[in-house]
Amino acid sequence: MKRIACWGAVIAAVSGGVGCSRPATEAFFPLTVGSSWTYELVTEMPNPPVDSKLVMSVDRAIKFDGKDVVVRRSASGVEYYLEQNKDGIRRLASRTDLEEDALLDEHPRTVLPEPPTVGAEWEAMTVPFLLQRNAEFPRELKYRHKTMMRYRIEAEHETVEVPAGKFTDCLRVKGQTSFKIFKDPQQGFSDQPLISTEWYCKGVGLVRFDRDEQVNSNFLTGGKIRYQLVDYDL
Repeated sequence: MKRIACWGAVIAAVSGGVGCSRPATEAFFPLTVGSSWTYELVTEMPNPPVDSKLVMSVDRAIKFDGKDVVVRRSASGVEYYLEQNKDGIRRLASRTDLEEDALLDEHPRTVLPEPPTVGAEWEAMTVPFLLQRNAEFPRELKYRHKTMMRYRIEAEHETVEVPAGKFTDCLRVKGQTSFKIFKDPQQGFSDQPLISTEWYCKGVGLVRFDRDEQVNSNFLTGGKIRYQLVDYDL
């Protein structure tokens, strides 16, 4: 079932908020309460993550930290607090089911700017998703390393084909960064790149996300990961 509505109107009904900056049918990242997206996970790495599916939904519209936000929730119990205004959409905070209150992000994280035009650039904090050390605990580097990634809208009107269908009006967003890490005695400390590519399609949202964290090291393991849309309900 396809439900098209204005997320801003929903917020206004709840808390006297503002109206829409972009109709849901035109949005590259719809925030209509009740919407949901299901992604399948494809990995190219040893010992890939156990989860093979990700389900996201827009759960509710609330007041948070004095702002009108919508809460985007994963089926695994993680919530993301998103604000939309004239400058675009940004994430303000997150919360897991083990936490009573949402935790403010150190820096609000831009999801997409407004207007979302080719050449637009922004920065946001990220961590390695896949990189692991082979002989340390915890193995995952995401607990120890943060870095600022530079994002850029590289193309528009792209066609993307995923299990959910073929979409023809899509933005391609590229994110790139690197950080210094000790790779092994031969290489010593050297730059490790992290590369993300995301496709946002008009009226649907994120349909594909690729992350490249390949590494040439005897001490580290990396790889590639892809989330691709298999079903959605707006």
